[in-house]
Amino acid sequence: MCIRDSPIIVYTGHLYPSKGVYILAESSRYLREAQVLIVGGTPEDLKQLQCFIQNKQLKRVVLQSYVPPYKIPLFQQAADVLVNPQLGLESQCPLKIFEYMAARRPIVASDLPTLREILRHEENALLASPGEPVELARAIQRVLDNPSLAKKLANNSFKYVQQWTWEKRAKIIIENSQK
Repeated sequence: MCIRDSPIIVYTGHLYPSKGVYILAESSRYLREAQVLIVGGTPEDLKQLQCFIQNKQLKRVVLQSYVPPYKIPLFQQAADVLVNPQLGLESQCPLKIFEYMAARRPIVASDLPTLREILRHEENALLASPGEPVELARAIQRVLDNPSLAKKLANNSFKYVQQWTWEKRAKIIIENSQK
């Protein structure tokens, strides 16, 4: 159960191992008093992740099954930190990053070339080495421990995302695919 007196770390999206949700769950072991809320996934993916969480005895991880897309912003707005722990198997920056930026919450994400197209370490997000639960937890904890940093990251990412349109993103994807 999530306790609102403690910070809430949120991930929304698919639960494939390449999305890094197992790393995020494992990182909960190294966070002080924070709850990790993972939202999404198919019933089979949820079952596998739940088994992992139980086997690792990760008591501060809460799973929320699939919710309709129009409800995702509610979970993102409830977050103290939004996390994208992607492992780097995708070739494009996920739309999730734009959703996170629009939520005006601090972001911690994997330090990957595709994410660095949008996210700037220490400017609009904190970036951590992919696949490293301790480093991910350190970045999350740093945001939680530093309200001025959290506010700066959230405001900068929100301001940055305002300049992006669907048309501009499509143009970048097309240009990158032609290189």
